[in-house]
Amino acid sequence: MAPFELGPGDIAPGEPADKVSVALDRFRLEDASTIEDFDRGYRLLDAEFGPLNELERREVLERWFLRGSLSPPDAAIRAFYHLLTIFDRDGRVAAVRDGFSAVDPSAPRVVELMSHSLVLPAWRRSGVGALLRAAPATYARQRAAPGADISIVAEMEPLDPTVPATLVRLLAYRRSGFRVVPPAVLAYAQPDFRDVDALGVEPVPIPFLLVVRQVGEEGRDTIRPDRAVALVDHIAAIHRPSVRPDQLDRIREVATRHVALDGPDLPLWRLPESASDLERLAPLLRSRVLPLFPEAWHGRPAGDPQRELELLRGGSGA
Repeated sequence: MAPFELGPGDIAPGEPADKVSVALDRFRLEDASTIEDFDRGYRLLDAEFGPLNELERREVLERWFLRGSLSPPDAAIRAFYHLLTIFDRDGRVAAVRDGFSAVDPSAPRVVELMSHSLVLPAWRRSGVGALLRAAPATYARQRAAPGADISIVAEMEPLDPTVPATLVRLLAYRRSGFRVVPPAVLAYAQPDFRDVDALGVEPVPIPFLLVVRQVGEEGRDTIRPDRAVALVDHIAAIHRPSVRPDQLDRIREVATRHVALDGPDLPLWRLPESASDLERLAPLLRSRVLPLFPEAWHGRPAGDPQRELELLRGGSGA
């Protein structure tokens, strides 16, 4: 494995400096460089995300890893895969993250997709999560041309009051300078990673929220329309080698149908400060988000917003 060092601008200003300092001293970051490194990381991610159909097939990611990129050499946007493992002092794996750098040299722009992030149970609340959130900025910076826009984006499930992990993730990303792209403005869905042709079924994209960190501009509550659409196009460049193109075209059509490239900047929502921040949490509820997507993509009633809000209020103690 290759040592991996975070730069001073990679850790967002909102992260707790003392906790980050302790984590940097305690943990060792390593970029996967051998198939054994990849195998260990993939098996851990697959155990967590595979049953949810939220992880690409192993053969797909292994090809990305071995070749670095599956994008055509002449593609306008080229994507590169990476996998990071974080070890504790005793050599045990504490956390794993994989992701992609999607690079458009002509813009110039880099969009870093935070694909999968896993902190193993023994190391939760240890500060290692802050290192996982900062690492994509390091990968993006390594690929970026001078003056390039750098955006870090994560696909996140809508808030489900019955699944506490969805709330935990939203709260964590606030500290790292992320904002929510309002789903009424940009209704993004993750592709269906199944081999749909082999199964003989139509793809069913998964409605998600996009959260974005505009590196160096973390305080902005808006995003330019072209930069917002670029998030969708760069993510599509990442997924294009492994999913049917018509699926990506449909995802883009739904996501960008309300965006005017020559229009004003688009709003970004601040993430909630706590579990009791109901004003910011309510618009992120699955019952509010799913109706913005084709019903076939979620296949079940979106739920009752008032009921979900009551569950949320009860769980927060508000």
